[in-house]
Amino acid sequence: MGATFGIALTLVIIAGSELFTGHTMFLTLG
Repeated sequence: MGATFGIALTLVIIAGSELFTGHTMFLTLG
């Protein structure tokens, strides 16, 4: 249970950072 929650949390953080960097990159280039 704890390991699954940790993995899910890590995936969410990675996905969020990817979206954040992509959004800022788009705004900077745009």
